[in-house]
Amino acid sequence: MISDNIIFMKKFMFENLFFIVCMVMPLFVFAESTTSTTKQGAQLGKLLDYQSVPTSFKDQCELSQAAALDPKSIFKVQPDAFGGITPESKYWPRVVAAYKKYQVEICRQSNIDGVNDIVAKEMANSLSQKELRAAIAFFSSPEGQAFKKANIRSWEAISQQVTKANATPFESLAYKKVNKEISDIVGEFQRNRR
Repeated sequence: MISDNIIFMKKFMFENLFFIVCMVMPLFVFAESTTSTTKQGAQLGKLLDYQSVPTSFKDQCELSQAAALDPKSIFKVQPDAFGGITPESKYWPRVVAAYKKYQVEICRQSNIDGVNDIVAKEMANSLSQKELRAAIAFFSSPEGQAFKKANIRSWEAISQQVTKANATPFESLAYKKVNKEISDIVGEFQRNRR
């Protein structure tokens, strides 16, 4: 009787152990698969180097905004734009500084921290391991690297077009801020002119 109980317990433990292993093993496989996919997504994100796209966009934006929002150019077209402040005025450097702050604020909006992390996550979520391996193989090749450089240049060209299209963003919050700051400078200028 005792031996029957021992046999029953061994059989019960073996069956339950087998059941537990069968239930838990897929979790380890899934975790390994997810980790592998995440690593592959990170590798692909690094190869694609999208981190340089916002930096390039920001640089292009600053160049374009500097040309579009040059206080001297605005003054030439509209001499009363700054309430009587001229480029020769002691207040002029403050007008220029206000516009520079505006340009930085507009262009800073294009800077996204952690772009490669975002790309890695999206790649891992959107592509299978097989697709990730194929993409990594391609982008590791000379042709893939050439494609990456061309892709970044195309994004730079797109950012230039977008910046040109938005060269006069008069409804933006940043524009309202610079107008308020210029208005304050003009007010001080007019009070001190008396």
